[in-house]
Amino acid sequence: MVAVERHIRECCEMGRQSGLDVRATLAEVAEIGPMDCVTLWHSLEHMSDPVATVRTTNYTDGGLDPNPQLLEGEFKTATTRMTVIATGDARAANHVSLIDGANLPRGAVFDGLIRGGYAITALRCGKPYTEMTDSFYRIAGPGKQAAILYRKVSMGGGKSSETYGLRLDNVLPPIVQGQSAPVGGRCPG
Repeated sequence: MVAVERHIRECCEMGRQSGLDVRATLAEVAEIGPMDCVTLWHSLEHMSDPVATVRTTNYTDGGLDPNPQLLEGEFKTATTRMTVIATGDARAANHVSLIDGANLPRGAVFDGLIRGGYAITALRCGKPYTEMTDSFYRIAGPGKQAAILYRKVSMGGGKSSETYGLRLDNVLPPIVQGQSAPVGGRCPG
């Protein structure tokens, strides 16, 4: 586990005692190589350049995001609030992420896509973890734009949270160690 802390002197000893590899900058972390998970808990809004931070961090659903423009906002329903990040170019967004959706009814997103005429095909399953699963799917249908859908379900404190990434370019990111093909057309979780 690696952590980034600008005030490294204050936290370095505490981090070492906890078994963390504490670095002062994201650039130092990027030198390590691909990560299984990158989180920016209550920190992206404090970065001096949030757009550059997203571009130099392994993105929500794998790989760096080469898009030159970024919009951030919130998606709210009566029971759920998610951070939305859309990236693209001057013409349109081509990558949309919905992050940390608590209280989503299990299967609600997939049920909505199916009701909307999309077929969902499992493409790649992520590493199985005790409190998290993540997978990639292709969504497509007659007269519909095909896309890659990333889904991560996390459990913590007895509550689940879902994160989704939608790649409108329909390009699956490069495979990383531990990912595998679906078994029987399904991913665990």
